[in-house]
This record gives sequence, C-alpha cells and structure tokens, in this order.
Amino acid sequence: MSQFLRPATVEEAVQMKKDNPGALYLGGGCWINNGARKGQGESLISLETLALKSCEKKDGAYVLGAGLTFQQMLDWKDCYAPLKDALMFMSSRNMRNQATLGGDIGAGAERACLLPLLLALNADLELAGGERLALEDYLKNYPKAGEGPLILNVRFSPGKGHAEVKQVRKSAGGLVVLSAAVWMESKDMPLNEARIFVGGTVEGIQRLTGLDGALGAGSEGNLEKAVASLVKMEGDLKGSKEYKSYVCGVAVSDCVRSCREALK
Repeated sequence: MSQFLRPATVEEAVQMKKDNPGALYLGGGCWINNGARKGQGESLISLETLALKSCEKKDGAYVLGAGLTFQQMLDWKDCYAPLKDALMFMSSRNMRNQATLGGDIGAGAERACLLPLLLALNADLELAGGERLALEDYLKNYPKAGEGPLILNVRFSPGKGHAEVKQVRKSAGGLVVLSAAVWMESKDMPLNEARIFVGGTVEGIQRLTGLDGALGAGSEGNLEKAVASLVKMEGDLKGSKEYKSYVCGVAVSDCVRSCREALK
C-alpha cells in the first residue's frame, strides 16, 4: 500500500524508513517523480519539514545541508565557484528549484550532476545518527539508488588547491555523455596525486590513476590519449566507445590545464 509520510524530526524519518522497508526519502522529487524510478519506493518519507538547508563556510571548509536545492546553493553568496559550474549542468531553473544536494547523491551515479566534483574534493557526509562517512565509501556501500541512510550534511574543503569541472552533452539540451572533475593542489602536482573522476563510464563514476607518464611528457595530446586508453566506456545512443573515450580525454585535459593555469 502506498504511503506518504511526514516526519517532524530526523529521528522520526529514520524510524519510518526502518518500519517501511523499501521506502524512499523524498526531497524535491526530481528523481522520484519521473519514469526512471520504475515503481521503486511505494512509501515516500517527506523531508520537507526537517531543517536540512543550512549553508556554512568556515576556515575554507564548506558544510551544506542535504535539503538545499540546486538554486538555493547557486544563490548563496559564498557558494564555491566550481560547485556553481557543476550546478549549472542542470540547465533548467525549474529543475534546479526542485533538485536537492542529498537527492543528487542518493539517486546514484547515473543521474547525479555533482558527484564527480564532490568526489574530487574528497567530500564526506554527515549521516543521521551522527556518523560521518567519506562520499566515496558511501557510494561503494550503497550503490543502489535510494538505499542509503539519510544524509544530513555534505562537507568539503578545497584547501589550497583548485578544482575544475566539465560536462559533455550530445547537444545543448540533450543527453549527458560524460562529466569530468579534477582537483590539484599545485600546478606541478603529479597526476597520480591529483584527484580525477569521470562520470558516464561503465563503472558509473571512475577515478583515473596511472597518468603520471603523460603529464611528465608535457604534452596535452599525450594526456588526452592516456585518458582515452584508461577510461572504461561502452558504445550506446550517446556515442560510440571510441568517441566517448576521445571526448573524455579532451575534457580531462581541459580541466587539468585550467587547474594548472589557476595555480600559477
């Protein structure tokens, strides 16, 4: 039987999830209210009345409430600039008013706009109950959309480094082919120490390692080819395996170049 549940506290929301196996937390409904859900989550637990919309920047670290919409983050005067770029990957303002930070993470790698950047920034999550878990571990532990515990806050600190993001679409409003995010601490940082994540791969989101040789050669062309050989792609209606691998190389190379320019 379908249920729409409205908890007054975080504790109530967690208990409702325990009492209703398979229930989904409902933020803005960006993912739940579309056909991709395919009948999952007959019971919905609304997070509307919970206080999950805080924005804080302190000593260079960001703490963002999981209930924040994309547009609320964009409108925040202290929003991290690369995060603004990633938020704008969702081009529709109507959708940005609906999509939430926690929902983007909980929906899984196939649907997320922000995950590559948050992974590159080494973000961690504050979960209901006070537990803190690295985002990368959260995604490994809960790979199925909607099955993870309730996220209260997302935390990250760019430190002295710089991050860049890039998304490739078939057309301006078309399907997303892939997204890439790179974080580097210095312009001379070896790429094996940089954090490079690509979304849209066979693995969902893949971390790229083993690129030091390409960077040492000092050739962007070599870097593009190295990325294309390492990234795990498959052909589909978004493009052939060869095309997707090639544009991934270009996207990552662009991000690395922009990072190095910003860190001069």
